[in-house]
Formats: sequence, C-alpha cells, structure tokens
Amino acid sequence: MGSWGGIASAVFLKALEVVTDYRLDHPKLVYTLPAAGLILGLFYEKFGKNIAAGSNLVIDTMHDRGGRIPFRMTPMVLVGTVLTHLFGGSAGREGTAIQMGASLADNWAGVFKNGQQLRQHFLAAGVAGGFGSVFGTLIAATIFALEFVSIGAIEYTCLVAALTASVVGDMVTRKLGIIHTIYPKAPHLDLDPMVLGKWIIFAISVALVGSIFIELVHTVKRFATQLFPRLPMRMAVGGTLVVILWRCSGTSEYLGLGTSGILRAFSESSVPIFAFAYKTVFTAITLGSGFLGGGSHSSVFCWGISR
Repeated sequence: MGSWGGIASAVFLKALEVVTDYRLDHPKLVYTLPAAGLILGLFYEKFGKNIAAGSNLVIDTMHDRGGRIPFRMTPMVLVGTVLTHLFGGSAGREGTAIQMGASLADNWAGVFKNGQQLRQHFLAAGVAGGFGSVFGTLIAATIFALEFVSIGAIEYTCLVAALTASVVGDMVTRKLGIIHTIYPKAPHLDLDPMVLGKWIIFAISVALVGSIFIELVHTVKRFATQLFPRLPMRMAVGGTLVVILWRCSGTSEYLGLGTSGILRAFSESSVPIFAFAYKTVFTAITLGSGFLGGGSHSSVFCWGISR
C-alpha cells in the first residue's frame, strides 16, 4: 500500500506544484474561482454523491464495516483538489492524501477478501501511506493512522502495517523526484521551566486554534447548506467570498497551501501577527462551501500567537 500511496502522492504533489506556479504567474485566474466552483459543483453533484463524506467516509468504513470505498474517489479528489488550487481556493493536502490512500487500500483489500480485520489493516496502511508520502512525516503519519483505527485512542494492532506503508510511501515519492518543503532547523534551547511553560502555552493555543478551525468549517458548511441546498451554488458563492477576501486583504498569501507564509515566519518579522486567523477564515470558507483539499496549515499559522 505504501507504493501505491507514494505514486498517487507524487502525481498529486507534482500537479499541485505546476498549477500553483501557473496561478502565481496569472493572478487574475483567481477571479474565475466562483465559475470553477459552479462547474465543479455540478460535476460532483452528479458523480460524487457517494464520496461526498470525504475523510468521514474513511472513518465510517473503518468502524462501521461499511461498503467499499469507491475507487473513483482517488482520481476525483486528486483532480478536484488540484483545480481548487489552480483557481485560488485556500486548501491543503492532508484530506486528499488520506482519501486517496484509503480508497486505493480498500479496493486492494477487496481483492484478498480475508475479512474485516485485514481490511482494517489495509485502511490504516492506506491512510499512513498517503499522509506520510505527501508530507514526509513518517511517525506523524503512523500515529495519525492508528488514531483513525480507534477514535479517541491509539490502537497498536495496525502499527506494523501503518509504519511500513508510511516509510515505503515516502521512499517511493522521493524516488519519483518529489522534494518536500524544507523548513529551517530550529536552534538548540535549554529546557528550563520558563521555556517549558511557553511550550505548554503554545501547545494549548495550537489546540484551541485547531478546534476553532474545525468548528468554523462545520459552521460554514451547515449555514451554506441551509441557504444554498445545491452544491454548485454553494461553491460559487463560497468562491465569490474568497475572491472578495483576497481583494480586501491585498495579498495572495492566504490562497493555496500557505506554505510560503510559514517559511517567511521563520525569518521575517513583517508577517502579520493575525496571519493564522486570516488563513483560517480563507480555508474555512473554501472547504465549508464544498471545495476539496485539507486544513491548509491553519493551525500551524498559530505562530502569530507566540509573538
């Protein structure tokens, strides 16, 4: 599963790189985000109803022994996320990586037909392989997959499968020429009570911002669904709001992945202290209105709280 996840992630990351560069060279393309949302919404309304739950579908499949995750989830979420980034939506990669990995894994599990237990191992491996190969964070991907197996706790029965898939997926992605974002190495700090206290405060801040982001996405989605029952209209309106926010902010920093903002935060003091809040709002509207992607580093932008 690691190999398939690595290949899918390599295609995905390369496509993201290409469309992001193209959008940066042609910023006026962002104005077409509402139209892109309308067209994508029509397509997914017709062909993507049974995969609309996204990552929640993966969780339900793991725990409720639900039906097979459709194989078409892989190409549909890949293309949908790439197009979201092409036209300027604020989104990340993790949701897409998880869904691609789980879709590929579940369909491979169906080939062997050896029961729910093996299927669960395949799904954990798919989640870890997708997450690990997209970010190059092998241990984090493994722990994340184990949390998928048992909500609210870590289930170690799938440890070997998840860790193996994470390592192999990352190796395959790198062999295919993908270079992950390199963040500056943090200097050494002596761990005294004052530093430890700051880390604790920062950890709580990150958790709070992450929780707020999740609730904000759900709130936007709930209200958008009430106001605009049709997905195409929700995405068109959501795209329009993103364009308005983009013009009001005067910067393209909060579109796409937002990786450049994180890198700048390591070396520049000119990054706005509330950049994390701006990015959170951009991403919540993008995802809540129906565009595809992931959390887009929203909680990582919590660096502003520590300043």
